[in-house]
Amino acid sequence: MEQPTTTTPSPASPPVLIKAKAPAVKKPAKTAKPAEQTDAAPSLRDQATAKAHELAEVGRDKASAMLENLTALTDDVAAKMRERFGDKYPDYLADMAGKMAAMAVDLRAKDVDQMVENTREFVRKRPAVAIGAAAAAGFLLARLVKSGNGAASEPSDTGAA
Repeated sequence: MEQPTTTTPSPASPPVLIKAKAPAVKKPAKTAKPAEQTDAAPSLRDQATAKAHELAEVGRDKASAMLENLTALTDDVAAKMRERFGDKYPDYLADMAGKMAAMAVDLRAKDVDQMVENTREFVRKRPAVAIGAAAAAGFLLARLVKSGNGAASEPSDTGAA
């Protein structure tokens, strides 16, 4: 499309009309056709599922290791309490440690897909308990993040002046 422009006339010549071309307008980039989008969607979904599965396995292994460490700590506390207070209270701790050890073994042995399916069944059967557990977990996570941020922002007191 051409737009007329004028030049400044010199004293000796009349004004001249010059036609200049308008700058080209860039067309928007073509977007993927619906068929291409639907072909890419399963691929992205599969990638996301694989990554989530991998992260769930890592989380399962870490949780199992934490339970094993907590079991060892509970056994140590039970042994120390047995020395001080007799057998009554340490037996509770030893029983708890045994149950935690069994949970750690079960957790490590379960497949992530099986755990997801078990969780789905639990939520279907007991939605109120699932919502309460999610709320409690969210509250604990928020408290953990809040306490972590507070500890990181406060300068440490090493006693040096």
